[in-house]
Amino acid sequence: MIFKNGLRIAIQGCGHGMLDQIYATIEQACRIHSYKVDLLIICGDFQAVRNSRDLLSMAVPPKYRHMGDFYKYYNGSKVAPIPTLFVGGNHEASSHLYELNLGGWVCPNIYYMGGTGVVNVNGIRIAGASGIYNENNYKRPRFEKPPFDDRSMRSAYHYRAHELFKLNALSGDVDIFISHDWPEGITKYGNEGKLLAVKQHFRKEVAEGRLGSPPLMGVLRKLKPTYWFAAHMHIKFPAVVDHGEAPGITSKNDQGDWTQGEDTLQAKNEDEIDLDMDDDSIPPKQEERKQEQPVPNTLLENAPPASSPVLYPSPPTKSTRTHFLALDKLLPRRDFLQILTIPSRSPLPTSNPLRTRLLYDREWLAISRVFEPLDVSSGVGLSQYMKLAQDDKRVATRINEELQWINDNIPDGKLVVPENWERTAKLQFDDNTKATNPPDKFNNPQTETYCKLLGIDNKWAPLPHMRISLSPTPQEGRLQTTDTPNTDGDGGPGPAN
Repeated sequence: MIFKNGLRIAIQGCGHGMLDQIYATIEQACRIHSYKVDLLIICGDFQAVRNSRDLLSMAVPPKYRHMGDFYKYYNGSKVAPIPTLFVGGNHEASSHLYELNLGGWVCPNIYYMGGTGVVNVNGIRIAGASGIYNENNYKRPRFEKPPFDDRSMRSAYHYRAHELFKLNALSGDVDIFISHDWPEGITKYGNEGKLLAVKQHFRKEVAEGRLGSPPLMGVLRKLKPTYWFAAHMHIKFPAVVDHGEAPGITSKNDQGDWTQGEDTLQAKNEDEIDLDMDDDSIPPKQEERKQEQPVPNTLLENAPPASSPVLYPSPPTKSTRTHFLALDKLLPRRDFLQILTIPSRSPLPTSNPLRTRLLYDREWLAISRVFEPLDVSSGVGLSQYMKLAQDDKRVATRINEELQWINDNIPDGKLVVPENWERTAKLQFDDNTKATNPPDKFNNPQTETYCKLLGIDNKWAPLPHMRISLSPTPQEGRLQTTDTPNTDGDGGPGPAN
C-alpha cells in the first residue's frame, strides 16, 4: 500500500549491477511481512550497463568488468517491479549516465537522479549527489566528455564544487538526501568504536579527519535533511546528527542503531563472491596536477536565502536532526538493504492516484535555469560561474526571477516526470559478448525534452555530426545479429569475433 502520509521505502547500499537479487530480496520481505514496498533507493555503483561497449567506460579493472543484470531491464527481457531511484557512485557506466546528467530514466521504472538532482515522490522531497569526493578535481571544470580515456573515466565520477553549490542553493526542506560516499566526520555521530573494530583500516583516516567528504558535510549542515542514505564503505553505519549540538557531540542515546525495529535484510546466496573493485574507498593521496581555475572557499558557506513554493508545500522549519544510514554491498550476512516507512511532511492531494509518482521540483527547476546555461567546461567559464555564485544577493534574485518563470510557464500537470524513456544504445541479449570499441555518443531524447521544458540549450548533446541514430527495435536487433556479422559483440546474442 501507499501510506496516506508517506511511503515504505527500501534503501540499498551499493548496487554493483545485482538488480535481480535486490528485487528478489525485497519481494521475499514483502511476502513474509505482508506489505508492499513503494520505492527503492540505490545509493550508487548502480552500473547501468546497456551492452558490452558500456563496460569500456566503467572505471574498474578489466577482470571485474561484468555485464551484471541491468542489460536485461534495458532490452525489455525484464521490468523493474518497484519504482527505483539511484545516484551514481565510482563504478558506473559513465557513457550512459553522461547522456542523463540532468536526470532521467535509464530504463522503464528506474530513474537516475543525475549528477545532482531533486525530485518529489508522493509528498517526499528527495535530493541527491552522484559520484565521490576527490580533492584534486573538486575545484576543476567539468571537462569530461565521451569517449573517456583512463583518466577522464575516473574524474568523471568526481563531483565538483560548482555542482554541489546548486544543492546548497536550495532553501526548502529536504526529506531524504542520497549520496554514494559519506559526509566527512559522520562517524563522530554514531558508534565510531564499533565501526573501527570492524573496519580497522579506517582508523588512520578517521584520526586524520580524512574519512568521507568535507563538502558533503557542508551540504548536510546546510540542508539538514531528515534522512541521509549512503553506501561506498561497505558496512552498515547508522548515526544521528543533532543540528542543535556542537559538531562532534553525540549523546549516548544516539550511539545506538536508530534503524532497530525496522527490517534490515541480508543476502542468502552463499556462493556470492566479494569482488572488491573499489580503489576510491579511502581518500586519495596528494597528486601533482596542473591547477585550473580554483573555486573560492566561500562556495559552500554562502547559500542564498531564496524561498520557493513546491507542489507539496513543506513547513518552513528544517529538521533539527538528520538520521544517517550507510549500507553494505550485497553479500552473505551483510546488512545491505533497509526497509523504512518515511512520512510525508504534508497530506497528499486527494486527486493523486494511489501510485508512486515522480515530480520535478519547482525550486530545483529554477536553480537549473540559473546555472545550467553557464559553461563550466573550461577555466574561463567556471570563473564566470563562480563570480555569480559568490554574489549571494544576485543569486537569490536570479533564483526568484526564474522561479517566477517556472510558476508562469510550467503548470502542476507538467511537473509530473514524463515516462518517456527511449532506447539509445544497441541492445544486448546475453552477458558473454565482448566489445573493443568505446560506446557511441547519443543525444538522449529525455535530456532534450527536459531542456525544452526549461527553455535552455542542451549542452550535454554531442555535436550534430557526432551523433548516432537510435538503435533498431528489439525485433530488428535480433534479425541483425542473425543475418549480419557481429563485429563488436554488442548488437545481440551472436558470437563476438
